[in-house]
Amino acid sequence: MSRRVRGFTLLEVMIAMAILILALTALLGHEGVAIQMSDFSNQASRATLLAQGKMLDLEHKLLKDSIDVLDNCESGDFRDIEMRKFEWEACAYKLEIEDGAVERLTEQVMALLTGFSGGGMDTGAIAGLAAAAQSANPDDPGAKMLGQIQMAVGAIPFFLQNLEDKVRKVRLVVKWKDAVADRTVILERFVTSLGVGQQAVKTDLPPDQVDPDDVAPKDDAPKDDAPKDTSK
Repeated sequence: MSRRVRGFTLLEVMIAMAILILALTALLGHEGVAIQMSDFSNQASRATLLAQGKMLDLEHKLLKDSIDVLDNCESGDFRDIEMRKFEWEACAYKLEIEDGAVERLTEQVMALLTGFSGGGMDTGAIAGLAAAAQSANPDDPGAKMLGQIQMAVGAIPFFLQNLEDKVRKVRLVVKWKDAVADRTVILERFVTSLGVGQQAVKTDLPPDQVDPDDVAPKDDAPKDDAPKDTSK
């Protein structure tokens, strides 16, 4: 007499299918997150490279045209290199010199040059040093030091104003949108036009005071490479 083999019941099959569906759902969810993270990493790398290249273009524009050309902000996209989904926005901000910066920097310079500390050098002491420098003997070493201190203190306001006029903080934002949200990459850099267009050698000096090592050799100077006849 043959023995009948018992199979799975409908309830067991349904429970097994439910477990399989839950496991597949979790696996597919993790796979979807991995795909999204991979796509975000790829797009973020592209946006970073685009931002670095655009920052170089903006820096060249600031130095070539004008340091304040981006004070009103500019925007655009990268359609010229077939990157239409990426957009950029750039702004340049001036350095804000806060009130009292000249006085604090003056006190620090005076403390550094004279050896005083604690902020005891006020404007009256500075004026007294200036008067002493004018009335002292020019050949006296102390008078020379006072004159140098006076020059250093007098140059501080012009130095700060020069920084405010010729230094910009450039903020570049590259934006794009993926399946989840709007994404951005922000790049900031300080750009300065100090020294742009200035010559390294003063050409108004007399010829006997110009150091030959400071003058770059000219490549277009004619060279006599023909061999000389030394048999005579």
